Amino acid sequence: MSRLTVSDVAEKHLTRWLEGLVSGEIPAGALPPSVVDFYYFGYFEGRESRQDEIEALRQNSQQGEIDRLNHLVDVYWAEAHLTKDERRESILQRLDAGLQAADADTWDRIEAELYEALADRQLNNSIGADIASAVAQRRPHDGSTQARGERAA
Repeated sequence: MSRLTVSDVAEKHLTRWLEGLVSGEIPAGALPPSVVDFYYFGYFEGRESRQDEIEALRQNSQQGEIDRLNHLVDVYWAEAHLTKDERRESILQRLDAGLQAADADTWDRIEAELYEALADRQLNNSIGADIASAVAQRRPHDGSTQARGERAA
């Protein structure tokens, strides 16, 4: 099979875009959708070729990092292919599906975390109110040398 070619101008643009993508200057979502498709095709081909290593990472408790990277792929793909409203709808659908699939233990954990967060907030508000009350009751600074931290003679 013969190699496909593009114009010199297209070659320069593609090279510049690749360099910008690698350096982080250009986010994947800023590229034309057809170029992003090539990027993700390469990503998934590479991922498939490294599947054994990915499985080994999963078994070695690296799942959090794998999940983070997979999430980034999803985010970049959505930025490149979906409108803001479509991304919002996709997020809401995923959230709804996750809530529907949650079992009783998950709901108990969520409820406990919400109550803990509420208790922390109430505690912080209470402490804040106590500090505000103490500050309001403080007498004005008298300007003495003792008050400025110097030793009184």
